[in-house]
Amino acid sequence: MFVKYGIHNISNEENEGMIAEIESFIMHEDFASDYIHDTDDIALIKLKEPVSFGPNVLPVCLPQKGIDYSKKRATVVGWGKKSQEDLFSEVLLKINVTTLTNEDCKKVKVLSSHLSDSMLCAYGDNVDACQGDSGGPLLYKANEDKEEIIGVVSWGVGCAQPGIPGVYSRVADYLEWIALHTTDSKYCYNSF
Repeated sequence: MFVKYGIHNISNEENEGMIAEIESFIMHEDFASDYIHDTDDIALIKLKEPVSFGPNVLPVCLPQKGIDYSKKRATVVGWGKKSQEDLFSEVLLKINVTTLTNEDCKKVKVLSSHLSDSMLCAYGDNVDACQGDSGGPLLYKANEDKEEIIGVVSWGVGCAQPGIPGVYSRVADYLEWIALHTTDSKYCYNSF
């Protein structure tokens, strides 16, 4: 198996992007799903060779433990649908959302009984992650030169439903797990 990275349009027949062979896929051992709500919804893909960085491929940092990322502007990126009725996108899409506190997210009835501390919510008017975006990043721009992956698209109720945020795995809660499985990796700074 392989991954292709550095692409913008997945239907582009030209040599856009790079291909890397997958060495292993590491799913969180406590992952559980009832096909609507997922817990410990995080995984890692280990490549056989290091990623080649360039203008279309830049590193993302892990978040810092103990930092409150609620009420921050963040960006979701993916090739998913724009709405439940749409087809999957052929071009990489990005939307801006605002992260919420878990207390605010639990006020949304359809989410309240399914949220854990290892999840975070984000909302934007008429925008949301959707089918096909799962596993994609929720990015926070820490400064001009650094973006942090603070969440991983996990689950939601429909797509862009008024008043209903999307739910993400909170990456900061998995830093020790990531370190355990990536002993030979490089990080932006000591996140642990």
